[in-house]
This record gives sequence, C-alpha cells and structure tokens, in this order.
Amino acid sequence: MLGLEAETAFNQLPTSEQNILKQMKEKLLSIDVIISKAAKGNCIVNTYQYTHHDKIMEFINKNNNFINIKGDLLKKFQTELRNNIIKCPHIIHEDVNGNT
Repeated sequence: MLGLEAETAFNQLPTSEQNILKQMKEKLLSIDVIISKAAKGNCIVNTYQYTHHDKIMEFINKNNNFINIKGDLLKKFQTELRNNIIKCPHIIHEDVNGNT
C-alpha cells in the first residue's frame, strides 16, 4: 500500500511509466524480493526475502539481549510525554478560550 504522497506521484506519471512500474512490482513479488533503504548512504537495496530473514535471525541470535514486554507501552509513553510537555516552561500554552 502506498502512502498518499507516493500514490499521488505515481498517478501523475504517464501511463506507460505506470505500466512499467507495475510490471517491475509484479516481477519482484513473484521472485520474493524486498526493496529497502540501505543502512548507509542514500540508496536502495534489493534482497531476497529468505536472505533478509536469515540476516535478521543472525542479528537476533548474535545480540540476544532482547526482553519481552507485557502489554502495550505506547499509552504510558504518550501520557508521560504529554505531561512533560504541559510542565515545560518554554512552551506557551493556550487556555480553553484560545488565549495565550
């Protein structure tokens, strides 16, 4: 699924270029290739899914210092962040009437 900006850019391409991109996408999907941004530099990398999976598993096994967490910490983080923003003296807060 494309983001709105990418979808808009795609739709603005000539039909012939849209068809080429669709064919490329179908080909990459049929051979199980992942396209991702390179870790270093401003480029993309094509990798077979099984190679990508193997590298991730190797990283996890090599750096086995992960911990399991219970529940979703997002709500707690959002609350803590919101409270810190409210307490920050460098932010101009508006009252309920929109006055600063």
